[in-house]
Amino acid sequence: MAYSGFKFTSVNAFNLWGLVGFFVPDGNLFILGWALFGALTVFVLYFLHKRFDAHDEVFIVFCAFMLMFGFFMLPTRIYERYLFPAISLLVLTFPLLKKTRPIYAVLTGTLLLNQAYVLYFTNSGQSVPSRSWVDIAAIIINIFNNGLRPSSNNWLPEKKSAKNSSDDLTHSSIWKTKPQ
Repeated sequence: MAYSGFKFTSVNAFNLWGLVGFFVPDGNLFILGWALFGALTVFVLYFLHKRFDAHDEVFIVFCAFMLMFGFFMLPTRIYERYLFPAISLLVLTFPLLKKTRPIYAVLTGTLLLNQAYVLYFTNSGQSVPSRSWVDIAAIIINIFNNGLRPSSNNWLPEKKSAKNSSDDLTHSSIWKTKPQ
């Protein structure tokens, strides 16, 4: 069924709206969810613009991951399977960015838990319970595991100056934060 067919906060996804409950009519929360995603998009594009360098391919992939993860977490009417594209983008950063490895591990675990949780109740003919300790714990882990929390900017690379813009195959010099 199309996106407009299920006008609910969360369609079994362990995202922000899962805290409200699964299959709760979304009403005006639909607009709020898209406004939050729009704000995240502006934030990510701003940092991409400010810190982009021709050698920052990994940063571009990480920004794409942030947008896909934001798409899973922020709008309403999202299914549990919508986290797959975000994880597939994050795995591309795995060899070059050690900082993304814990994010990948935890998100993969919460995705597995989300899929297994929904599958268990669906196969037993029951509706998936809302606001149980399992989904609330997984949602909180999803929120605080990644760069979406406001205090987390350690993934932002410094903009390179002309003197240190040599080709660096490990990309280690571009992933340091600016001193405060």
